[in-house]
Amino acid sequence: MDSLYRDNIYKSFLDFDYTFFLKEVYNITSYNDLLKWIEIKTKLVYYNKNIFRVITSTMNAYWNEFNFMEPLILKILKDNFIENFDGIFNLLLPDLETRIVVTNNSILLKNVPKQTYNKDELLILNNYILNTFITDIKVRKFLVIFSSKPKIYYKMVISENLLYNEFVNYIVRKIDKTIEKYKNNKDKK
Repeated sequence: MDSLYRDNIYKSFLDFDYTFFLKEVYNITSYNDLLKWIEIKTKLVYYNKNIFRVITSTMNAYWNEFNFMEPLILKILKDNFIENFDGIFNLLLPDLETRIVVTNNSILLKNVPKQTYNKDELLILNNYILNTFITDIKVRKFLVIFSSKPKIYYKMVISENLLYNEFVNYIVRKIDKTIEKYKNNKDKK
């Protein structure tokens, strides 16, 4: 690829104006416009990739007015995490291999040497992560943490991948806190 062409693509990516994009393509000029747009779209089709892209574009354009606790936004984000759970699980798996033991169809949280899981253990682990962390309460708690930081903290464009990576980090931190809590309680006894 020609370096000038590559540089122009890179520069246009960095200079992308989400406010202009949302206004021109979707007639969205505020967070409230996003909610109205979603309500109309979800009557036609509940969820599709386009809705999630428009949400992340709105996060980029209107971060300071974006309300992550809006029930409609929470539902769409949670549904997106469920729909894309295989990718999230694959991002998470290397961290799980040193933190979770699966024995007798049970989960044990503890720091262990790197291990591999068989097919049945992966299914148990998959269900554990899905049922423990992709719940209304956990997604809400994640979004409270995610949204409490200024957008500049993320040093990049808010995207699906960034949300997935931050959600994986959140899950790992929760598991680590649980392991530490258990270890401290065990040490007290």
